[in-house]
Amino acid sequence: MALSQCLEDSPGWRTPRTGQDLNLKELYNERHRLALEELVAGGVEAFTGFLQRERVPNFLSDDEIRRISRAAVVRKSLSLNGDDSHLDQSGTLDCSSVTYFPEVSDIEPPVLELGWPAFTAGSFRGVTRAVAYFQPSYGECIYSCKEAARRMIKNAKEVIAIVTDSLTDLDIFQDLQEACTRRRVPVYILLDQSSVPSFLQMCKNLHVLLDELLQMKVRSITGSTYYMRSGAQITGKVHERFMLIDGNRVATGSYRFNWTDGKLNSSNLIELSGQITEKYDEEFPSPPFLQTLGPWFPNEIQNLLSSEKRTLDHWATVQSGLTRGIRQL
Repeated sequence: MALSQCLEDSPGWRTPRTGQDLNLKELYNERHRLALEELVAGGVEAFTGFLQRERVPNFLSDDEIRRISRAAVVRKSLSLNGDDSHLDQSGTLDCSSVTYFPEVSDIEPPVLELGWPAFTAGSFRGVTRAVAYFQPSYGECIYSCKEAARRMIKNAKEVIAIVTDSLTDLDIFQDLQEACTRRRVPVYILLDQSSVPSFLQMCKNLHVLLDELLQMKVRSITGSTYYMRSGAQITGKVHERFMLIDGNRVATGSYRFNWTDGKLNSSNLIELSGQITEKYDEEFPSPPFLQTLGPWFPNEIQNLLSSEKRTLDHWATVQSGLTRGIRQL
Protein backbone atom coordinates (compact mmCIF):
# COMPACT_ATOMS: atom_id res chain seq x y z
CA MET A 1 0.00 0.00 0.00
CA ALA A 2 2.82 2.38 0.80
CA LEU A 3 4.40 1.93 -2.64
CA SER A 4 1.10 2.43 -4.43
CA GLN A 5 0.39 5.58 -2.46
CA CYS A 6 3.65 7.03 -3.75
CA LEU A 7 2.47 6.28 -7.26
CA GLU A 8 -0.93 7.85 -6.79
CA ASP A 9 0.01 11.47 -7.11
CA SER A 10 2.88 13.87 -7.74
CA PRO A 11 5.49 14.56 -5.03
CA GLY A 12 3.51 17.62 -4.03
CA TRP A 13 0.61 15.51 -2.77
CA ARG A 14 -0.31 16.55 0.74
CA THR A 15 -1.24 14.00 3.38
CA PRO A 16 -4.40 14.69 5.38
CA ARG A 17 -3.82 16.59 8.58
CA THR A 18 -4.79 15.05 11.88
CA GLY A 19 -8.39 15.74 12.71
CA GLN A 20 -9.62 15.93 9.13
CA ASP A 21 -12.56 13.64 8.51
CA LEU A 22 -11.32 12.16 5.23
CA ASN A 23 -11.99 8.68 3.89
CA LEU A 24 -8.75 7.25 2.49
CA LYS A 25 -10.75 5.11 0.09
CA GLU A 26 -11.99 8.29 -1.55
CA LEU A 27 -8.41 9.57 -1.95
CA TYR A 28 -6.94 6.37 -3.30
CA ASN A 29 -8.36 3.56 -5.45
CA GLU A 30 -6.02 0.72 -6.38
CA ARG A 31 -8.30 -0.67 -9.09
CA HIS A 32 -8.52 2.73 -10.76
CA ARG A 33 -4.73 2.95 -10.79
CA LEU A 34 -4.42 -0.52 -12.33
CA ALA A 35 -7.05 0.40 -14.92
CA LEU A 36 -5.01 3.45 -15.92
CA GLU A 37 -1.94 1.22 -16.27
CA GLU A 38 -3.94 -0.95 -18.67
CA LEU A 39 -5.12 2.07 -20.63
CA VAL A 40 -1.61 3.43 -21.12
CA ALA A 41 -0.04 0.04 -21.83
CA GLY A 42 -2.71 -1.59 -23.98
CA GLY A 43 -5.13 1.08 -25.13
CA VAL A 44 -8.90 1.43 -24.80
CA GLU A 45 -9.68 -2.27 -25.34
CA ALA A 46 -7.31 -3.33 -22.57
CA PHE A 47 -8.83 -0.67 -20.31
CA THR A 48 -12.44 -1.74 -20.90
CA GLY A 49 -11.45 -5.41 -20.63
CA PHE A 50 -9.93 -4.80 -17.21
CA LEU A 51 -13.04 -2.97 -16.03
CA GLN A 52 -15.23 -5.87 -17.14
CA ARG A 53 -13.04 -8.51 -15.48
CA GLU A 54 -12.87 -6.59 -12.21
CA ARG A 55 -16.50 -5.47 -12.42
CA VAL A 56 -15.49 -1.85 -11.97
CA PRO A 57 -17.80 0.89 -13.30
CA ASN A 58 -16.17 3.02 -16.00
CA PHE A 59 -14.90 6.08 -14.11
CA LEU A 60 -13.70 7.95 -17.23
CA SER A 61 -15.72 9.63 -19.94
CA ASP A 62 -14.79 9.05 -23.59
CA ASP A 63 -13.27 12.51 -23.72
CA GLU A 64 -11.15 11.83 -20.63
CA ILE A 65 -9.94 8.54 -22.12
CA ARG A 66 -8.80 10.30 -25.29
CA ARG A 67 -7.05 13.08 -23.36
CA ILE A 68 -5.28 10.69 -21.00
CA SER A 69 -4.16 8.50 -23.88
CA ARG A 70 -2.68 11.53 -25.64
CA ALA A 71 -1.09 12.90 -22.47
CA ALA A 72 0.60 9.69 -21.34
CA VAL A 73 4.39 9.87 -21.74
CA VAL A 74 6.93 7.10 -21.26
CA ARG A 75 10.11 8.86 -20.23
CA LYS A 76 13.46 7.57 -21.43
CA SER A 77 16.04 7.04 -18.73
CA LEU A 78 18.31 10.05 -18.33
CA SER A 79 21.63 10.30 -16.63
CA LEU A 80 21.52 12.49 -13.54
CA ASN A 81 24.67 14.13 -14.92
CA GLY A 82 22.76 15.29 -17.99
CA ASP A 83 24.74 13.02 -20.33
CA ASP A 84 22.45 11.95 -23.17
CA SER A 85 24.79 9.10 -24.00
CA HIS A 86 23.24 7.20 -21.09
CA LEU A 87 19.77 7.18 -22.67
CA ASP A 88 18.05 3.90 -22.06
CA GLN A 89 16.13 2.84 -25.14
CA SER A 90 14.65 -0.22 -23.46
CA GLY A 91 11.64 1.47 -21.90
CA THR A 92 8.80 -0.87 -21.06
CA LEU A 93 5.19 -0.64 -20.09
CA ASP A 94 5.30 -3.90 -18.13
CA CYS A 95 2.98 -3.10 -15.24
CA SER A 96 4.20 -6.16 -13.29
CA SER A 97 7.35 -4.28 -12.34
CA VAL A 98 7.48 -2.82 -8.85
CA THR A 99 10.15 -0.32 -9.86
CA TYR A 100 9.21 3.32 -9.40
CA PHE A 101 10.97 6.05 -11.36
CA PRO A 102 10.50 9.47 -9.74
CA GLU A 103 11.27 12.66 -11.59
CA VAL A 104 13.92 14.77 -9.87
CA SER A 105 15.60 18.10 -10.41
CA ASP A 106 18.74 19.56 -8.87
CA ILE A 107 17.95 23.12 -10.00
CA GLU A 108 15.94 25.51 -7.87
CA PRO A 109 13.03 27.24 -9.66
CA PRO A 110 13.67 30.90 -10.53
CA VAL A 111 12.44 33.42 -8.00
CA LEU A 112 10.03 36.29 -8.63
CA GLU A 113 12.93 38.59 -9.41
CA LEU A 114 10.83 41.58 -10.45
CA GLY A 115 9.59 41.97 -6.90
CA TRP A 116 6.39 41.26 -5.00
CA PRO A 117 4.22 43.40 -2.72
CA ALA A 118 5.32 43.05 0.90
CA PHE A 119 2.39 41.95 3.02
CA THR A 120 2.94 40.57 6.49
CA ALA A 121 1.30 37.18 6.94
CA GLY A 122 -2.17 37.70 8.35
CA SER A 123 -2.06 41.47 7.89
CA PHE A 124 -5.40 43.16 7.34
CA ARG A 125 -6.12 43.90 3.69
CA GLY A 126 -9.54 45.39 4.08
CA VAL A 127 -13.10 44.16 4.23
CA THR A 128 -13.79 41.35 1.78
CA ARG A 129 -15.96 42.47 -1.12
CA ALA A 130 -17.07 40.72 -4.31
CA VAL A 131 -18.52 42.05 -7.56
CA ALA A 132 -19.90 39.64 -10.19
CA TYR A 133 -19.80 40.22 -13.95
CA PHE A 134 -21.51 38.15 -16.62
CA GLN A 135 -21.29 37.95 -20.41
CA PRO A 136 -23.29 38.59 -22.39
CA SER A 137 -24.56 41.45 -20.27
CA TYR A 138 -27.62 43.52 -21.04
CA GLY A 139 -26.66 46.48 -18.90
CA GLU A 140 -24.48 49.44 -19.79
CA CYS A 141 -21.60 47.25 -21.02
CA ILE A 142 -22.21 44.16 -23.16
CA TYR A 143 -18.73 42.69 -22.61
CA SER A 144 -18.55 43.34 -18.89
CA CYS A 145 -16.05 40.56 -18.01
CA LYS A 146 -13.42 41.75 -20.46
CA GLU A 147 -13.89 45.40 -19.55
CA ALA A 148 -13.60 44.63 -15.83
CA ALA A 149 -10.33 42.75 -16.43
CA ARG A 150 -8.94 45.60 -18.55
CA ARG A 151 -9.91 48.18 -15.96
CA MET A 152 -8.11 46.25 -13.22
CA ILE A 153 -4.96 45.97 -15.35
CA LYS A 154 -4.99 49.69 -16.11
CA ASN A 155 -5.32 50.54 -12.40
CA ALA A 156 -2.48 48.26 -11.28
CA LYS A 157 0.41 49.99 -9.50
CA GLU A 158 2.62 47.33 -7.88
CA VAL A 159 2.25 43.95 -9.61
CA ILE A 160 0.06 41.94 -12.00
CA ALA A 161 0.14 38.15 -11.61
CA ILE A 162 -1.89 35.93 -13.94
CA VAL A 163 -2.56 32.19 -13.94
CA THR A 164 -4.54 31.04 -16.97
CA ASP A 165 -4.95 28.39 -19.64
CA SER A 166 -5.36 30.94 -22.43
CA LEU A 167 -3.94 34.37 -23.22
CA THR A 168 -4.42 35.41 -26.83
CA ASP A 169 -6.69 38.45 -26.56
CA LEU A 170 -4.84 41.31 -28.25
CA ASP A 171 -6.48 44.05 -26.17
CA ILE A 172 -5.65 42.32 -22.87
CA PHE A 173 -2.06 41.66 -23.91
CA GLN A 174 -1.53 45.22 -25.10
CA ASP A 175 -2.86 46.48 -21.75
CA LEU A 176 -0.28 44.26 -20.05
CA GLN A 177 2.41 45.64 -22.35
CA GLU A 178 1.44 49.18 -21.47
CA ALA A 179 1.52 48.37 -17.76
CA CYS A 180 5.01 46.86 -17.83
CA THR A 181 6.63 49.33 -20.23
CA ARG A 182 5.11 52.74 -19.50
CA ARG A 183 4.11 52.35 -15.85
CA ARG A 184 6.91 49.89 -14.98
CA VAL A 185 4.51 47.51 -13.23
CA PRO A 186 5.96 43.97 -12.92
CA VAL A 187 3.86 41.41 -14.81
CA TYR A 188 4.06 37.68 -14.12
CA ILE A 189 2.17 35.28 -16.40
CA LEU A 190 1.81 31.54 -15.77
CA LEU A 191 0.38 29.76 -18.83
CA ASP A 192 -0.82 26.21 -19.19
CA GLN A 193 1.86 24.41 -21.18
CA SER A 194 -0.50 23.45 -24.00
CA SER A 195 -1.43 27.10 -24.63
CA VAL A 196 2.15 28.33 -24.98
CA PRO A 197 2.40 27.87 -28.78
CA SER A 198 -0.74 29.99 -29.27
CA PHE A 199 0.63 32.67 -26.96
CA LEU A 200 3.95 32.79 -28.81
CA GLN A 201 2.15 32.92 -32.15
CA MET A 202 0.23 35.95 -30.90
CA CYS A 203 3.53 37.59 -29.89
CA LYS A 204 4.91 36.87 -33.35
CA ASN A 205 1.83 38.36 -35.01
CA LEU A 206 2.30 41.51 -32.93
CA HIS A 207 6.07 41.58 -33.61
CA VAL A 208 6.71 41.37 -29.88
CA LEU A 209 9.94 39.92 -28.48
CA LEU A 210 9.47 38.84 -24.88
CA ASP A 211 13.10 39.57 -24.06
CA GLU A 212 12.45 43.24 -24.76
CA LEU A 213 9.68 43.37 -22.14
CA LEU A 214 12.00 43.58 -19.15
CA GLN A 215 9.14 43.97 -16.65
CA MET A 216 7.18 40.97 -17.97
CA LYS A 217 8.00 37.38 -17.09
CA VAL A 218 6.15 34.43 -18.66
CA ARG A 219 6.39 30.80 -17.67
CA SER A 220 4.64 27.57 -18.53
CA ILE A 221 2.85 25.50 -15.91
CA THR A 222 1.14 22.13 -15.85
CA GLY A 223 -1.34 20.37 -13.66
CA SER A 224 -0.43 17.52 -11.33
CA THR A 225 1.53 14.56 -12.65
CA TYR A 226 0.31 11.01 -12.11
CA TYR A 227 3.24 8.59 -11.87
CA MET A 228 2.89 4.91 -12.79
CA ARG A 229 4.86 1.81 -11.90
CA SER A 230 5.65 1.28 -15.57
CA GLY A 231 7.61 4.52 -15.67
CA ALA A 232 4.88 6.31 -17.62
CA GLN A 233 3.40 9.54 -16.39
CA ILE A 234 0.26 11.52 -17.12
CA THR A 235 0.36 15.28 -16.65
CA GLY A 236 -2.82 17.27 -16.21
CA LYS A 237 -3.75 20.73 -17.44
CA VAL A 238 -4.22 24.03 -15.63
CA HIS A 239 -7.92 24.82 -15.31
CA GLU A 240 -7.74 27.52 -12.67
CA ARG A 241 -7.82 31.14 -13.78
CA PHE A 242 -7.11 34.17 -11.67
CA MET A 243 -5.40 37.54 -11.92
CA LEU A 244 -3.91 39.10 -8.79
CA ILE A 245 -3.49 42.88 -8.79
CA ASP A 246 -1.22 44.61 -6.23
CA GLY A 247 -1.71 41.78 -3.77
CA ASN A 248 -5.18 43.00 -2.71
CA ARG A 249 -7.50 42.58 -5.71
CA VAL A 250 -8.34 39.42 -7.66
CA ALA A 251 -10.27 38.61 -10.82
CA THR A 252 -11.34 34.96 -11.14
CA GLY A 253 -14.03 32.97 -12.91
CA SER A 254 -14.75 31.12 -16.14
CA TYR A 255 -13.69 34.05 -18.35
CA ARG A 256 -10.54 33.32 -20.38
CA PHE A 257 -8.29 35.93 -21.94
CA ASN A 258 -9.13 35.21 -25.58
CA TRP A 259 -11.33 36.70 -28.28
CA THR A 260 -14.04 34.02 -28.21
CA ASP A 261 -14.65 34.43 -24.48
CA GLY A 262 -14.60 38.18 -24.94
CA LYS A 263 -17.17 38.21 -27.74
CA LEU A 264 -18.96 34.87 -28.20
CA ASN A 265 -18.92 32.58 -25.19
CA SER A 266 -21.00 33.10 -22.10
CA SER A 267 -18.75 33.54 -19.07
CA ASN A 268 -18.45 35.11 -15.67
CA LEU A 269 -15.81 36.98 -13.70
CA ILE A 270 -15.73 37.71 -9.97
CA GLU A 271 -13.75 40.71 -8.75
CA LEU A 272 -12.58 40.17 -5.17
CA SER A 273 -10.95 42.65 -2.84
CA GLY A 274 -10.00 42.74 0.82
CA GLN A 275 -8.85 39.93 3.11
CA ILE A 276 -9.91 37.08 0.78
CA THR A 277 -7.13 38.04 -1.63
CA GLU A 278 -4.52 36.85 0.88
CA LYS A 279 -5.20 33.26 -0.22
CA TYR A 280 -4.38 34.11 -3.84
CA ASP A 281 -1.31 36.07 -2.77
CA GLU A 282 -0.05 32.98 -0.94
CA GLU A 283 -0.97 30.62 -3.78
CA PHE A 284 0.86 32.27 -6.67
CA PRO A 285 4.50 31.81 -5.56
CA SER A 286 3.84 28.77 -3.35
CA PRO A 287 5.79 25.47 -3.59
CA PRO A 288 2.96 23.49 -5.27
CA PHE A 289 3.12 25.96 -8.18
CA LEU A 290 6.91 25.93 -8.34
CA GLN A 291 6.98 22.15 -8.70
CA THR A 292 5.20 22.36 -12.06
CA LEU A 293 6.82 25.51 -13.45
CA GLY A 294 9.23 25.81 -16.32
CA PRO A 295 11.81 28.61 -16.47
CA TRP A 296 11.11 32.12 -17.70
CA PHE A 297 10.88 32.06 -21.49
CA PRO A 298 14.15 32.81 -23.29
CA ASN A 299 14.02 34.62 -26.62
CA GLU A 300 15.28 31.53 -28.44
CA ILE A 301 12.04 29.67 -27.77
CA GLN A 302 10.23 31.92 -30.23
CA ASN A 303 12.19 30.13 -32.96
CA LEU A 304 9.98 27.13 -32.26
CA LEU A 305 7.20 28.90 -34.11
CA SER A 306 8.94 28.24 -37.43
CA SER A 307 9.12 24.50 -36.80
CA GLU A 308 6.22 22.72 -38.50
CA LYS A 309 6.98 19.47 -36.71
CA ARG A 310 6.98 20.92 -33.22
CA THR A 311 5.20 18.79 -30.65
CA LEU A 312 4.26 19.57 -27.08
CA ASP A 313 6.76 16.96 -25.90
CA HIS A 314 9.56 18.68 -27.82
CA TRP A 315 8.36 22.02 -26.45
CA ALA A 316 8.45 20.70 -22.90
CA THR A 317 12.01 19.43 -23.41
CA VAL A 318 13.25 22.76 -24.78
CA GLN A 319 11.47 25.03 -22.32
CA SER A 320 11.97 23.07 -19.12
CA GLY A 321 15.68 23.76 -18.83
CA LEU A 322 15.74 21.53 -15.77
CA THR A 323 18.21 18.71 -15.30
CA ARG A 324 15.96 15.74 -14.88
CA GLY A 325 16.84 12.13 -14.26
CA ILE A 326 15.38 8.83 -13.36
CA ARG A 327 16.71 6.86 -10.45
CA GLN A 328 15.68 3.41 -9.32
CA LEU A 329 14.44 2.97 -5.79
